[in-house]
Amino acid sequence: MKQHHGLRRLLLLTLFLAVLILPALPARAASAMKTSFRTVNTWKQGGDTYVQMTVTLRNPKSVKITNWNLTLNMDRKITFVSGWNAKYSVSARKLKVRPAGYNKKILPGGSCELGFIIKARGKAACKTVSGTVWNGKKKHKISKNVGKKTGTTAAEPEIKPTSAPAPTPKPSGSSDTSKTPLQKNGRLKVKGTYLVNEKGSPVVLKGVSTHGINWFPQFVNKEAFRTLRDQWGVQCIRLAMYTEEYNGYCSGGNREELKKTLTDGVRYATELGMYVIIDWHILSDGSPAAHQADAKTFFKEMSAKYKNQKNVIYEICNEPNGGTSWSTIKAYARSVIKTIRANDKNAVILVGTPNWSQDVDTAADNPITGYQGIMYTFHFYAATHGEDYRKKVETALGKGLPVFVSEFGISEASGNGAVDKQEGNRWISFLNKNKISYVCWNLSNKGESSSLLKSSCTRTSGFADGDLSAEGKWYRDVVKNG
Repeated sequence: MKQHHGLRRLLLLTLFLAVLILPALPARAASAMKTSFRTVNTWKQGGDTYVQMTVTLRNPKSVKITNWNLTLNMDRKITFVSGWNAKYSVSARKLKVRPAGYNKKILPGGSCELGFIIKARGKAACKTVSGTVWNGKKKHKISKNVGKKTGTTAAEPEIKPTSAPAPTPKPSGSSDTSKTPLQKNGRLKVKGTYLVNEKGSPVVLKGVSTHGINWFPQFVNKEAFRTLRDQWGVQCIRLAMYTEEYNGYCSGGNREELKKTLTDGVRYATELGMYVIIDWHILSDGSPAAHQADAKTFFKEMSAKYKNQKNVIYEICNEPNGGTSWSTIKAYARSVIKTIRANDKNAVILVGTPNWSQDVDTAADNPITGYQGIMYTFHFYAATHGEDYRKKVETALGKGLPVFVSEFGISEASGNGAVDKQEGNRWISFLNKNKISYVCWNLSNKGESSSLLKSSCTRTSGFADGDLSAEGKWYRDVVKNG
């Protein structure tokens, strides 16, 4: 996908900026907050222009900031799409941003970073960035001339995705590098606790998950997938479609647009001979039963569309949580599996397990019967989950439950914080030993440690070493080294 000149101008000409400091601050603290914006990425989709921005709030003074909020007055041609590391709400053309909780306080010399994506229609209408600063007693108007060359208004260079594929590396233990993953393995099946190829031999798929296609659709492109396949050795792409988060499939998102992004992703993976997981990414919904009717309609459509393809895998409920019982999940799964099997008799189906897809041992006590090709998902984040969680997987395997790790990372369970490569290596050794497939979270430049790309990365494919986060470099090496 092509980047566009004047990226910052597009955003800054359509947003009025106002920073509001809550009464908890002394009056002189209003000037202590330094706010900077950076355009991370931009792309065209459906005739609209999407802009991804990072906002950094800095406290250079000696006064501790104990609370803050940010308000963006949006032009009528601007629509808020998604945001992270903060709480977002939209009212009367105002985008109100409040702390997520953990970043409510900003210590002297400290900062916090958040980000958002907006969608713009047509041309910009105004030539200044203006708004107000509130120090708790009165508002002060601010105004900046967009025409001045500053760190927050300069246009970013145009960057085009790599058009030619890099040489295919020789995977460890493979004698044939000319075949795609699908050509090597064909249609996958479930045999005992293993995922096996068309010849019945165990297969360990090594994959990458997108972040929410609701928010980071720019990374759903053929050249990105080609980069992962040819330069890393990735065999599988997971397309994560959130259901109930902001602009989710079941919470006001554009369903046709989301399905187009998803089907484009399936097409790209198919053209590259890769396996692809269609992920019904429940999270804040807690129980998959919350949108069971929508799920059945969705998977009825997807299974009819892809019934003749050998590379499509269905993940029907990402991470059941909030105390949702296995009996509830199982009842939901049976209903959705029946819908899929009415069209597609062969595709592998992944079923989430209780407690954010961690209690595979519970599912093993009462697995789904009457259907073939079913696997159960386990998720972990290495900086939080260690040996005790591997024992849960061992228990499930010991009871004959086929396990598939459809999401993992080496950060903390929040998706952010410290990364633990050593514990990550233990997990990879464990998964390889037990022939369990695994998919790493996530392909995006979101400002979190679980992102495979740095937040400064502006490429959407052809990722260079300097574009990769610590987790990105670690996982690339894990896959390349077999």
